[in-house]
Amino acid sequence: MPNGYAGAMKDNKDSMVRTAIFVKSGQMAKLQILSKVTGAPVAELVRRAIDVYLEQRKTEIKNA
Repeated sequence: MPNGYAGAMKDNKDSMVRTAIFVKSGQMAKLQILSKVTGAPVAELVRRAIDVYLEQRKTEIKNA
C-alpha cells in the first residue's frame, strides 16, 4: 500500500471512494512536478485541493 494512501486513511475518518476524473495535460504535468517535489502522490495532492475548495465553499454547502 503506498504511503500517501495509508497516510490519508489514518488522517481521515471518512472512508475513501474510488473515482476517475479528467484533467488537462498541463494540470497533470504540474501535479506530477509537485508530486516529485513533495513526495505526495498525485491523488493526495488532488484530495488536498478538493479539501481547500470545499472549505472555501462551506457556506454554500451548509445553506444548500
